[in-house]
Amino acid sequence: MRACSFKTKPTIDKLYQMGAKTVTVAGFIVGGRQTATALVIELLDEPAARKKLFAWGNQTGKKLAEEGGDDYEPTRDVGQKYLEVNFDNT
Repeated sequence: MRACSFKTKPTIDKLYQMGAKTVTVAGFIVGGRQTATALVIELLDEPAARKKLFAWGNQTGKKLAEEGGDDYEPTRDVGQKYLEVNFDNT
């Protein structure tokens, strides 16, 4: 469970330093077993902060997809309020 490891707090701190308004960790449990974790990043309107956060989210998502043998499609900034990065634990 990568997102629930000792790396979570420093990662969240880094996201705030990059300009996140809020960061929420959400875990999903199916059949009594944690199957996935997501970081939900609330974005500010400031373009530089948004650019940094989208770059981090897309780099992280791509790395996780490659590790799992999956394809990855980058998330585009279309003015949304939140950016979600999924850490699948299955």
